Amino acid sequence: MKSKSSLEKAAILMIALGEDLASEIFAQLAQDEAIRLARAISQIGKVNEHDIDEVTREFEELLSKKDLGFTGSPDLARRLFQKAFKSEDAARLTADFDAASPLLKRALADMSGNDLTRLISGEHPQTQALLITHLDPKTGGSVLKSIPPQLRTEIMMRVAQLETVSQEVLTDLLDVVSAFKAQNQHLGKKRLGGLENLVALIRSLDQNAADAMLKDLAARDPSLAEQVRAQLFTFNDLILIDSRGIQALLKEVKQGVLILALRGAPDTVLNHVLGNMSARAKDLIVDEIRAGKAQKASDISKARHDIADLALKLEAEGKLHIKGRGEQLV
Repeated sequence: MKSKSSLEKAAILMIALGEDLASEIFAQLAQDEAIRLARAISQIGKVNEHDIDEVTREFEELLSKKDLGFTGSPDLARRLFQKAFKSEDAARLTADFDAASPLLKRALADMSGNDLTRLISGEHPQTQALLITHLDPKTGGSVLKSIPPQLRTEIMMRVAQLETVSQEVLTDLLDVVSAFKAQNQHLGKKRLGGLENLVALIRSLDQNAADAMLKDLAARDPSLAEQVRAQLFTFNDLILIDSRGIQALLKEVKQGVLILALRGAPDTVLNHVLGNMSARAKDLIVDEIRAGKAQKASDISKARHDIADLALKLEAEGKLHIKGRGEQLV
């Protein structure tokens, strides 16, 4: 028998035992174990007599020699789930093994940023891009930031270009993650990428990191960088909003958030915002910025993100216009 993994051998044994007995065994498994085993059953296809003999000998079990024409299939895997679990659980779990992407996201979700960086750093850029698109934007942005600039730009380009990916590729990727976690016992017990995903990753970063990444990307692919900038709106882009729009924005922003966001802001942004305030309000903001105690960089970044998000919300509501967004160049 061609060398088979332990999971494949377990799948062969389940097929050979029959649905009733196999479903009893399924009921004793943890749900993540059951999902992986069912996925193996659905993919293994035809099982010949020699494979059955080898597996049963290895497990030291007796198996009847009649009707050895067993076949694994997605339908068989679903029936096993339906017998082993409650109907609502079976429906949810079969949906999981039909799509490897949710399983991959779940496998990555309990890994720390350092472990994710270690996992990704040893892989091919295409694999790195696939893994990053299965992280939430904030985590993905943090991991992307930790990668050397030259390689990071390559990954950013691949994230933007990703479209559909086969279940076989995602299944192999899940096996890579599982093997990594197995070797690191301390770890916690299909359109994928595209331009929107890359924008979300960059927007999750602080202003300096986002600007540096866009600069690196522009050096490698000016067209792609321009596409990202067209959809990306940051706090520093407040200068793209005219006076009427800034005044509409200021009506919605809490004073404390505004003061926090303006701390250390570029002069162009600071002057643009203050220039659209009354003299009294401007003096109050300036005094608060000068007299205020030092603030955490993360708090300042959050305040700026909140204001940028509010600007986008007001733009969607037609209350302000951001220059360059939604305009067709001719």
